Order: sequence, then structure tokens, then C-alpha cells
Amino acid sequence: NFPLDLASVEAPAING
Repeated sequence: NFPLDLASVEAPAING
């Protein structure tokens, strides 16, 4: 859930 990965709404978004 980071502004880096908007495709992750309910998952760990640790992808630049």
C-alpha cells in the first residue's frame, strides 16, 4: 500500500 505501487491495495507494495 504505497504510492509506488497503486496496483497494491491490499498487499505489501515494496516494488519501485
